[in-house]
Amino acid sequence: MEKSKRTRTMIQGVIIQGAICIGLLCLIWGGYFLATHFGTNKILEVKEDDFSWVYQVDSVEIGEKEFILHGFAFELDTDATKEAFEIVLQDVATKKRIFLETEYIEREDVNAYFRCEYDYSKSGFKAVCKKEKLVQKDIYEVLLRKSGKQTAYRTGIYIMEGQVMYANPTEFAPLEVAGTDLQKVIENGILRVYRPKDRIYVYQYEGELYWIAEQDYAFNEDGDVYIQYRLDTNQPGRLPKERVESQLDWDDCGFMFCGNELLDWDTGKYRVAKKKLPAEYSVTRICSGKYKGNWLWMQYFRPYYQFNQ
Repeated sequence: MEKSKRTRTMIQGVIIQGAICIGLLCLIWGGYFLATHFGTNKILEVKEDDFSWVYQVDSVEIGEKEFILHGFAFELDTDATKEAFEIVLQDVATKKRIFLETEYIEREDVNAYFRCEYDYSKSGFKAVCKKEKLVQKDIYEVLLRKSGKQTAYRTGIYIMEGQVMYANPTEFAPLEVAGTDLQKVIENGILRVYRPKDRIYVYQYEGELYWIAEQDYAFNEDGDVYIQYRLDTNQPGRLPKERVESQLDWDDCGFMFCGNELLDWDTGKYRVAKKKLPAEYSVTRICSGKYKGNWLWMQYFRPYYQFNQ
């Protein structure tokens, strides 16, 4: 009887020790997994925008406790899906990153504008972080990261004191337009191209693009210049007839500066040419620049999408 009791006690001890060992092993492996997964998950390789995605920050909302970004993002040539991407804020000065909690939202307006064989309705986002995580005076760049990947794309969108900006505020030199007809364009429009070294800016305002050039921009000897203005679309069937017949998926709307110059405006110290953004087809990317044997300057950019206008 006593021997049987001792045997049971020993068995119970072995079982308890085995359970403890298994528990410790699970704890060690679980901790390793969490450290590896979440540690690696925070490592990003930040790359320049390759225009494989279309995205936009529509608005910033600052509450008592939360900082919120509203917008949309989707990868071209594939159906949009929830949790396909995440939004990251990177401090311009310190490179510290804040990974926002993302809620995914249906955006039928996005899908309607880019309507094609792919469904982009599941592209909306509401990205949230605690307000206390942000330093009020710091400048943050918005990064777009494809879920499960270590690559994050620079968007060229910056947040400073709750305001959205489209150039790094530490490098931006504003135009001197006070009291001119250009003032309403700069104050109410959206910066799309910023090339101070090339002496030119491009703003979008009320469905039109404004090329704003310094007087010492690289004009030709006759004071004129050809402006490249090429538009890519995911709706090639809606392009002008000659483009459709040529089976192209882009439109060429390049123009001579003088033919579109705003001579009846007070533009102050600048020369300004204006061209309309097409509404007949979607625009996924725009290329503008000056080409003369080689590119003197060239930049890709997207329009600011205003689907309800």
